[in-house]
Amino acid sequence: MYHDDDCSSRKKRGFLVISETTVLFVDDEPVLRDVSKQFLERENDLSVDTCASAKEALAALKIKKYDVIVSDYEMPVMNGINFLKMLREAGDTTPFIIFSGRGREEVVIEALNNGADFYIQKGGDPKAQFVELKNQIHHITRRKRAEAALLQSEARYRLITDNMSDSVWLMDKKFRLTFISPSVERRRGFSSQELLNLPFAEQLTPESRTAFETFFSENFPPEKLDQAHLPLSATTELEFRLKDGSTYWAETTLSLIRDGDGKPFGYVGMARDITERRKAEEKILASLHEKEILLKEIHHRVKNNLQIIASLLYLQSISITDEFTSGILMESRSRVTSMALIHERLYRSGDLARIPFATYLEGLIGNLRDAYGISDARITISVSITPSDLSLNIGTGIPCGLIINELISNAMKHAFTEGQKGEIAITMTQTGPHHYSMVISDNGRGFPKETDFRNTATLGLQLVNNLVRQLDGEISLDCTSGTRFTINFRSIEDYPRT
Repeated sequence: MYHDDDCSSRKKRGFLVISETTVLFVDDEPVLRDVSKQFLERENDLSVDTCASAKEALAALKIKKYDVIVSDYEMPVMNGINFLKMLREAGDTTPFIIFSGRGREEVVIEALNNGADFYIQKGGDPKAQFVELKNQIHHITRRKRAEAALLQSEARYRLITDNMSDSVWLMDKKFRLTFISPSVERRRGFSSQELLNLPFAEQLTPESRTAFETFFSENFPPEKLDQAHLPLSATTELEFRLKDGSTYWAETTLSLIRDGDGKPFGYVGMARDITERRKAEEKILASLHEKEILLKEIHHRVKNNLQIIASLLYLQSISITDEFTSGILMESRSRVTSMALIHERLYRSGDLARIPFATYLEGLIGNLRDAYGISDARITISVSITPSDLSLNIGTGIPCGLIINELISNAMKHAFTEGQKGEIAITMTQTGPHHYSMVISDNGRGFPKETDFRNTATLGLQLVNNLVRQLDGEISLDCTSGTRFTINFRSIEDYPRT
């Protein structure tokens, strides 16, 4: 039986000992038990319980777990090695130190063969002997705790890799697989061993094999691999083969592993199945393509309808002898044509939402020249656009086009006397994000001083002022030398409207 007077427990005198090592000390000599307990507990880092026999120690172990067992070899009824054998046969792996006066070689060998972790011989300087014993207790405890932590870490890692849906693998520098997670078997149908024996490149479709070679050469060039300790990682999309002959797409991340010296050691890869995502993306792209075709058809039909209206206005104008009425019809026709031209440019453009302004102005100026019979030799029209590839959304482009149409038409009709040569200039500049400045000028005779262009009875200037307000812009007129309209505005679809 286990008795408190034989197996004494350390008394806790009003404080809690944190992270101390628990030791079961077994020896049939009472004095040695007491001396050993006092020495080992002197620094409060060990908690020692003592027992007088192996039988009592076995009873104590049923009640409490210990970090280390220290046992004498020669004891009545059951010696230390038989005690050790019983523990190991029962599956108890508690670190075990034989602490005995019997130092024969065969005893040491027998102890170690039966699972003892260390053997210390009694005798000699007691202080040195107990120092060695204490050091071995700490050494064994640290080692066992490190092993336990490693096993726990490995168990967690195994739990994660066994149950994760993503695939994880390790490769050496020659792309030979050294590890692959069980999730690959579930997803791809191959066993882990089959994949370990299959070169990584052969696990990909031919197209992805070529893509992977390009991906690797771009992201893991030799000059970067040679930079010690430089972390390298990159992500791409690859198509993997399945055992049944089908394929699946995976977002694949490849990361370089370096050894302790910073030299390339291998690679770790992780693949996430994105097959369904790619299918959804393909459906979206197909839907967008359908909508793009539909939008092109809408622009095409709107353009055709506006051209029909312009043609009707033209046919009506040629049958009218009244010059004033004919002029009104011509102006209306040019306005319709300017809007039709925008839809034509959008129809022919790769971007159905934005108008390439330079090509639009080129077409608009050509139409106005034809409408008013103005040749390049008589009136030159210069265009300056900054940046040269400036484009406007349709909500801004149509008002701008109509403004230019009105002011250029007005200049062609009124700025120059019959037969007089002249110049018209159009300047469009992007002055900031979503902000623009448009200047339309001519070197003609200028506006009459008594004319208030903001309050005029003419439809053209009323339309210009209304369109500037629609653009939430400002317009000014300078008649110092000819006529110069300056309009500053902001793209009306680039900020919230009220």
